[in-house]
Amino acid sequence: MFKFFVSRKTDPKTMLKKVLGDYNLPSFPDVVLKTLEKTRDPNASSDVISQILAKDPGLTVRVLRTVNSAAFSPIQKVENLTQAISLLGMSSLESLVLSMGVSKTLPNEAVGGFNPKLFWQGSARRAYIAKALSQHLHPQKNMESFTAGLLQDMALPFLVKRKTEAYDKFLKSWERGERSLHEMEKETFGWDHAEVATWMCWEWKLPESLASAIGGHNQPEENGEHKRPAAVFLVSFIKNSNDNPGTEQLIEAAQEKYGLEAGMLKALVEESFEQAEELVNIIGH
Repeated sequence: MFKFFVSRKTDPKTMLKKVLGDYNLPSFPDVVLKTLEKTRDPNASSDVISQILAKDPGLTVRVLRTVNSAAFSPIQKVENLTQAISLLGMSSLESLVLSMGVSKTLPNEAVGGFNPKLFWQGSARRAYIAKALSQHLHPQKNMESFTAGLLQDMALPFLVKRKTEAYDKFLKSWERGERSLHEMEKETFGWDHAEVATWMCWEWKLPESLASAIGGHNQPEENGEHKRPAAVFLVSFIKNSNDNPGTEQLIEAAQEKYGLEAGMLKALVEESFEQAEELVNIIGH
């Protein structure tokens, strides 16, 4: 499960105000926060968690659709939340609900060169590749890697809305493979989307280990108490593009840094891309 809370000097509200101006970050869904609280309570039963989740019918439907998807392949159809929680386990449920809570909160408009459909496709691809890579690199962090892979670029929809002209240029250059997104952001603004996503995690009181993984996803090093999963760094090569998805760079880095075999990596990526399409449809983007 995710690790929560760490003392910090940076005030996320102040930093987000500097970046987003008068745009207020939406509140995180209350049902999701209450569910996450119960998943970390060893005395909370599946029935109690089911009752909380049931207060959000849309979230309930997405959880059931996900559990019945090819990614989980249940022996028989799962028809209620109690069954779903039993099948998933608390760690997977936490990751799934957290991811869906964020997806509900992010803007979903096409602005400039930003395409929400491609954004979520790329995010879902990163999630499933990260989860699959985690089985080879750090099996105990497979769901943490899934969530961080899905959400590592979650600041982009907000940034595109506030700084459309700059991000129109950034995204085109990044998707063509000309320059890395975070380098262009740093040069122009002094911060990048990974840092903004970290401040969002803090403001929403999301897990500290998730904030750490997202905030450092462009760097291969692990840091401090909350070590970043290597899989989350590797999937940062995946772009929100069908013409240049970044798979070759990912495979090359995984071979060089972690000694993974090319044939296995290609098969893993292909299967993950297929699973991602199903997740995009479930999330509703």
